[in-house]
Amino acid sequence: MPQIDSLNSWHLRAFVDLCCVKMKDFIIKIQNSSEQIRRFWLVVFSTLAMISTVSLWIVYINLTVQRVGPSPEQVAAQVIEEKASVSMRASFVDVFGAGLSKVIAQLQEALKSKRDIVIENPEIKFVSEAVEPIQTTKLP
Repeated sequence: MPQIDSLNSWHLRAFVDLCCVKMKDFIIKIQNSSEQIRRFWLVVFSTLAMISTVSLWIVYINLTVQRVGPSPEQVAAQVIEEKASVSMRASFVDVFGAGLSKVIAQLQEALKSKRDIVIENPEIKFVSEAVEPIQTTKLP
């Protein structure tokens, strides 16, 4: 077993070294290229960096923020309430209509009654006598 592990780690190390050399050669090749090619690779790598950043951010948000919305138990309770309300709608309309007719009758009586305005105390003064008058100044 130790031979297989050392063989696998040797292959892995060789693969990593090869990748590093190829990436280094690629970067040197880009550095020695024309301005147009360098700008192209700048746009490509910037786009890849933005896409990976936004993707990781979305994964992080999905893992940390709880889902918003009703739970399955709440949905089931709501369905039961809706079924019960359908059967009660007829009785609700009857009760609501009776109450509404009473309110309309009371409003009609209130509108027919005579309205009087009563002043409780005509001696109330809203200006304090202790306040000194302000002198007026004319502007030029």
